[in-house]
Amino acid sequence: MVQKPFLSFLISITVGLAEGDGFAAAGMIMLLLSSFLIIDLITLLAGIFASCNSVEKG
Repeated sequence: MVQKPFLSFLISITVGLAEGDGFAAAGMIMLLLSSFLIIDLITLLAGIFASCNSVEKG
């Protein structure tokens, strides 16, 4: 979990330097953090529902 904000920071700073624009870096970090949040929530819900199904079967 700690890696994802750091990873999005590194990617966004790299994009900002490549484009030469700080707003590109700010936009990229907002997009990456929100997409990582959605991916994490989907993974969390999949794990919860998988464990609920295994408890009901067992």
